[in-house]
Amino acid sequence: MHNVEHYRERLRVPHRWWLPPVFFLVVLPLGVAQYVGTVAGVVALALLLTFVVWLLLSYGAVDLVIDDTRFRAGPECVELRRLGAVSPLDAEQARLLRGVRADARAPLVLRGYLPLAVRVDVQDPQQPVPYWYVSTRQPHALAAALRAARDRAVG
Repeated sequence: MHNVEHYRERLRVPHRWWLPPVFFLVVLPLGVAQYVGTVAGVVALALLLTFVVWLLLSYGAVDLVIDDTRFRAGPECVELRRLGAVSPLDAEQARLLRGVRADARAPLVLRGYLPLAVRVDVQDPQQPVPYWYVSTRQPHALAAALRAARDRAVG
């Protein structure tokens, strides 16, 4: 049986992050070609292009997915029936929870370009963690979806 997705959010770097790499993608190979030679400029372009594509499409990308049985946030996964309280965090609450109020045992699905987050308490003897910190663009929508999915899973 196939699990149905109830929520999906893909976190990627903001578009403004494309500007500096694209600038260097144009300028640096031209400089290398001018001073070292055309072949070196083409090699620099190829290396930079590979790095820029990786940086902008892969580095910051993470999926938040809720299906019938589990919540997956990037590499982390937990069964819905193991979820406790779920709290959307505003920018100040999120800053404190990833800083002075952080628990070192808590996994962070952290994206520095997102000031908002959700705290997801975990009640799983297989995962001795107090909570997950999950960056999101939509903390209230993610929290509501997690609560609804948890209630369906345990109800």
